[in-house]
Amino acid sequence: MRLGAQRHSFVLAPVVDWRASRIQDPIAKLRFLKKSAHFRVQVHDALRLKEPWQKRIVFMALFVLMLPRHTVSDASSVYVEQLAALNLNATEKFANVWLVDRNKGYEVYSNGLRIETRYEMQPEEKHQNLFRHYDKESLEPQPVKAPEGIVFHTTESHILPFEQEQSKKIQWLGENLIYYVRGKRAYHYVIDRFGRVFRVVPENEEAYHAGHSVWANGKAVYVNLNQSFLAVSFEAQTRDTDGMPTVSEAQIHAGKVLTEMLRGKYLIASANCVTHAQVSVNPSSMLIGDHTDWAGNFPFVEMGLRDNYEIPTAGLYSFGLTYDQFYVKSTGVRLWKGLVLAEEQLRQDAAAHGVPLAAYRKNRQKKLKEMLEALRTKGAPEETN
Repeated sequence: MRLGAQRHSFVLAPVVDWRASRIQDPIAKLRFLKKSAHFRVQVHDALRLKEPWQKRIVFMALFVLMLPRHTVSDASSVYVEQLAALNLNATEKFANVWLVDRNKGYEVYSNGLRIETRYEMQPEEKHQNLFRHYDKESLEPQPVKAPEGIVFHTTESHILPFEQEQSKKIQWLGENLIYYVRGKRAYHYVIDRFGRVFRVVPENEEAYHAGHSVWANGKAVYVNLNQSFLAVSFEAQTRDTDGMPTVSEAQIHAGKVLTEMLRGKYLIASANCVTHAQVSVNPSSMLIGDHTDWAGNFPFVEMGLRDNYEIPTAGLYSFGLTYDQFYVKSTGVRLWKGLVLAEEQLRQDAAAHGVPLAAYRKNRQKKLKEMLEALRTKGAPEETN
């Protein structure tokens, strides 16, 4: 970028931030942020024009486009709808999936799911999971009988081109990955590149997959999801170029039938089926997105789930966390809506408590640190993958 473009970007950034901070309507704010991103590109292009009059015309036109329009927004109804979706829905339908056959090394289910069990770790009482969540209002721990959610991961392991000539090597890498996952107790399930589903850690034991993590719904808050959510990881790697994970159609199908079975077995709400990037937090920097796998391209719809990128990001509104530009870049546009809605909810929660936003955010962050420290004292592990 030329020096002139750099100077204008430096000037525009605080203006955009200031303007966005004054927009209370979350949907209008999202639209403004998207428009401003396009605006900066156009400014950069305008700076390449040779004639001064050409630049003046372009800037005048862009200025008009950036003015807020006096339109009636349906943001309020959308916001209420999104928040309502966070509540555990007693009428939510779950598939009736049952075990058809169990043999040495595998299980077969009525929806076509086949689980390879030959690499499953032997049960260990010391690792049996005491599932828990926290009451939304008091933030006191509450024991529960079964896992209440699923976190989707990518292994970020070495990936070869998905070609027939590479089949043997792909299989060899996949088997070595399973042994690595076993050694780290990293995930409950791994879906290899051919769509085979491997159970590694028993479902009633914790896997060290999430560590510092936060999620919430209308009734509960979850901190350190090792103790409340199952882990399903796709043998894949998030690309740096376009952000699209390297998953095959077979993997997506396998993920769908596995999720269908787990949700039916434990009555897991669709709103509690989330990605690692949505729940991962850094308590030192108070940023969300310490891990960014499945940051913006998880196939929720293809997996038979609601698109959870569109609901408020729990770490922001539950504990006042923030995010940086790296996280925004890694998510793409799909997760922006959740970020904006979460910021709006945090503002409303602060107002409801009669506390300035900055003070309310600080109090919530302090509470999260206390909860994580209590878990650390009790020996709760962080993620090991």
